Amino acid sequence: MVKKILKFLSYFKWKTQVSLKYNMMIEEWHYFLISYYNSNTKFYNDDIVKICKKEGLEFLFYVPKIHIFYDNKFNEYKKLKLTFNSNLDYNKDNSTDLIFENFYNISSNFYDYCKISVTKNNLIISVINFVNKIPNKMELKEIINNLKRKNSNFLKLNLIALYHYSRNLPFPIHNNNYLLLFLNKEKNDYVYYYKENNLFHSGYLIKKEDLSPFFISAYIDNDLNNSSFLVYKFINSK
Repeated sequence: MVKKILKFLSYFKWKTQVSLKYNMMIEEWHYFLISYYNSNTKFYNDDIVKICKKEGLEFLFYVPKIHIFYDNKFNEYKKLKLTFNSNLDYNKDNSTDLIFENFYNISSNFYDYCKISVTKNNLIISVINFVNKIPNKMELKEIINNLKRKNSNFLKLNLIALYHYSRNLPFPIHNNNYLLLFLNKEKNDYVYYYKENNLFHSGYLIKKEDLSPFFISAYIDNDLNNSSFLVYKFINSK
């Protein structure tokens, strides 16, 4: 009996090795979490949804009785759509779902450097081009030091993205512990805009002047063809 089992395992191992040769190249890995959904009672696994939103993961809903999928906005899902959040090769720090309460400009250039292997270098190149737009440009370390002077609670500031936005779409609203940095209208200073404990704060980086966060769009560079900003994620000392 033992010999028969060993013979079978040896045959199974050989068959398994042969079956793995698919003559194909995998370019991307995508991952979706599936939550049970009852379309009659509207019940679904709320824990899965909360985790996915917190971690920037893609998720779908499934109704077993009728074999129908729904996307994360409860629209019937008929065709698989690969997204930024489903791609395991993408740097989740750049996920708009994590950074913003609302962000409608899907044409933003974060897709150009979102892969983990190239994010840092491509981001730095984009940031240098952004910084070089003003005559009294600062080094990136100097920008961070100035921001820390504006708020002594900033323990750490990590530069994570550069985005373009359109004046024809709603102004982006970010989540807690994120800071946006714009060029001012005159292109001789920066305007910072951050959210801390559900309160927004803004001001000039070089000039000693606070600004109203409710009118932030009135203070920043109004070049319709080149509206962009940096995104920092900060950690507080408190």
